[in-house]
Formats: sequence, C-alpha cells, structure tokens
Amino acid sequence: MKKKMTVDDFINDQENKNTRAKTNRDIILLKTFFQTKSESRNVEEIPPANLEEFLSEFILTVRTKEGKDYEQTSLRGMRYSFCKFFFLEKVDNARYFII
Repeated sequence: MKKKMTVDDFINDQENKNTRAKTNRDIILLKTFFQTKSESRNVEEIPPANLEEFLSEFILTVRTKEGKDYEQTSLRGMRYSFCKFFFLEKVDNARYFII
C-alpha cells in the first residue's frame, strides 16, 4: 500500500537539492552567530523583539570567510533561507521578521 503524501512531503520532494543545501548552510551560519552572542535558546524560544534584533544585527555584520561584505543578493538569499526555515519549522515568533 502506497503511503499518502502530505503537502509538506510534496514540497520537500520538489525542492532542489542545491537549494536545500544552501538553506542548511545559511541556518548553520545563523546558529553560529547566535552562539557568538551567547544565545543558547532555540529560535522558537527567543521573544520576537529579541529575534528581530539578532537577525538585523546578523544581516548588518555577517562577512564572508575572507572577511568581505556579502553581496546584496547573497544577503537577500540568506533572508529567504531564514524565512523558509522559520515557516517550515513553524516558528511563530518569527512571523513578523521583516528586514
């Protein structure tokens, strides 16, 4: 008997592997940033005002491995990765995340 596919299963199956890998890299980079700020809570446990502050600071201060500024399109891609992650993980306190 074939397992019934959910909407989430369908979306995950359609997603490009490269997109999924980029999203994962961006989330790891964000979590590393949180650690440098001594923030050990999970994203869903951070109050919205604090989360917005962290995310804004991240976007303003993140640098490449070479210490250079990211291109604007790269920062936009990171933001989309975060929004996607928050949506898929059902992080309610990130629903107001706007940069």
